[in-house]
Amino acid sequence: MSLLNSKLHLFCPTQARGVLRLPIDIFFKSVAMDRMEKSIGFILSGLGSDGTLGLIAIKENDGVAIVQNPATAKFDSIPRSALEMVVPDLAARVEDIPNKMLALLKFSPPANGESDVLSKSKNSLDKLSSN
Repeated sequence: MSLLNSKLHLFCPTQARGVLRLPIDIFFKSVAMDRMEKSIGFILSGLGSDGTLGLIAIKENDGVAIVQNPATAKFDSIPRSALEMVVPDLAARVEDIPNKMLALLKFSPPANGESDVLSKSKNSLDKLSSN
């Protein structure tokens, strides 16, 4: 699975079964490259480390990293791996992530660096100056 030009693409695996594939890393890296600072990566319960490298790519592109608190995960190795390599924007219990994420995004500056208020003010000024 990959994101390119804001479109999700699904591919058949190229590696044989049993070979380490790391599909979440591949997907997160594509999200980071495509959406840059608008990307958001979630790491939840799981075994291994898949997603950690992709979460690093998201953070390197100024995206948002969210990790389940390993103490609340059924399988804690993926969240622990992520926390060893990345300082997340949010680490919480799964039940708390939606509200905390919304609060985090509400108070984050807009990705384009310009607020709606400033943008609307410019549009209004443009209309006044063209009259």
